[in-house]
Amino acid sequence: MTMRRKVFTFVAICVLAQSSRATDDQAQNLAELSALCQLIKLTDADMSALPKLEPGAGEIATLEVLNMTLAETSWRAKYPNKGASDLGEKAACQGHNNQPQCEAEFKKWAHLNIQATTKETTSPESKIPNGLLTTPSASAARITLAELLAEATALAEEFNTKYKPDLENLEQQIRSDLNKAAYNQEQLKDANGQRCKISATGGNTEVLCALPAVGEALCATVTCVCSKFGDTQDTDVCGTGATPTLTANDATSHKTGYDTIHEVCNKYPAEKLSAELIESKIAAIKSMFKTKGNGGNMAMVLGIIGTTHQCKKVASTACADFTKSSPFKSGETPEAIAWEVNLRKAVAKLKKADEAAIIQKKTNAVLRSYTKRAEAIVKRLLLEKPPASEIHPAVAQQQHCNIHKTNATCTENNCKWDSTTEDKGEHCKPKTETVTTAAGTGDEKDGDKKDECTAVEEKDCDTKKCDWNAEKKQCKVKEGAVVISAVIKAPLLLSFFF
Repeated sequence: MTMRRKVFTFVAICVLAQSSRATDDQAQNLAELSALCQLIKLTDADMSALPKLEPGAGEIATLEVLNMTLAETSWRAKYPNKGASDLGEKAACQGHNNQPQCEAEFKKWAHLNIQATTKETTSPESKIPNGLLTTPSASAARITLAELLAEATALAEEFNTKYKPDLENLEQQIRSDLNKAAYNQEQLKDANGQRCKISATGGNTEVLCALPAVGEALCATVTCVCSKFGDTQDTDVCGTGATPTLTANDATSHKTGYDTIHEVCNKYPAEKLSAELIESKIAAIKSMFKTKGNGGNMAMVLGIIGTTHQCKKVASTACADFTKSSPFKSGETPEAIAWEVNLRKAVAKLKKADEAAIIQKKTNAVLRSYTKRAEAIVKRLLLEKPPASEIHPAVAQQQHCNIHKTNATCTENNCKWDSTTEDKGEHCKPKTETVTTAAGTGDEKDGDKKDECTAVEEKDCDTKKCDWNAEKKQCKVKEGAVVISAVIKAPLLLSFFF
């Protein structure tokens, strides 16, 4: 009894399996369905690896601020160095021939001066002493930096004009092209009867399933390749789950029919988008075109065609007619396949974006090198010894020492290395023992040493070399010391010239 039950069950399974394959055996357009669905699914492709527009690191802005830092004091004095609602542009440009342009330029320089001043305030060592700004070294640095700024600006403008548009909103542009190819609309209206936009009119398959109508969108093509009617053309050419039954031979019925196929195409996996991927899928679908005809008339179709040279309501057939895209007869002009045109637009944009990304990388690298060169120019200038008349010797010494980043160079340049554990870094400081010099000279005077005239009480002040200032309660160098030194050295100086 048990053996009979097992045999009966096995036979029942075989019968059910055979009956379930009956309609699927009619699915002769499965390959075409798969190729078309893969093209449609490109609208959901992974675009994370597409080239992107990289925001600059502000190299031009940095160069402009450095350029302002090197500007002569008289030039910077024309512009405010603190932010305000009124920067004074209207007053400065009053009566100018082109006042709007004058005001715009004034505001630009004012903002740069404010940025330069802010940088100098927060980092006093970055301030170039006024005395250095009038030296030949500063003039040379100013010219070199201006040239760097001009070259950098020209390079950035060339990229912004020629290549930046190829990277801006790239993903949005590509999706628009792919949606146009798939659905004949730049943004999918994901609702029944609205996904596939078919504008062609006509009441027969010969019109709706031939160019130009069938080429409007991939959804129009796949509907022609996979649909059936309830009477003569009643086979499931794309399988039971992907062969819609059209109630009428018109655009509205084709739109509704596509909804069934859309569910199938939507199950395909999303792929990582590239120009090569799109091109390979175009080539795959076009390789399935086949030639068929009768009575001297030939047709180039996708899918199954009957004994005629047109896609008609014929039993066990369903096809899309692309004959007009190949002008094989004398005097004919090829008919464009709209979905192919839109796919190739996306390909062209992707290739241009790849090229622009390479240029972008090179441009940014050059701009960074310009910025480093400009910063090096300013650092070299700060190494120059400020004139003796510089009124900020402590700041100048701080600037001088901050340039050196190793223990060896720090100590060689009369600075102190303020670290016992590191030989490199930001540890170079001015020596605490400083020498007071007479105004207008760089020479050390008798009685000028700090330890000889720094007594805090009058009884300790050396009256031979120093004077006690009762009002300030300070021990100071005698005023006569400078005069005496000058008198003593005058004959020596004259003997040098004569």
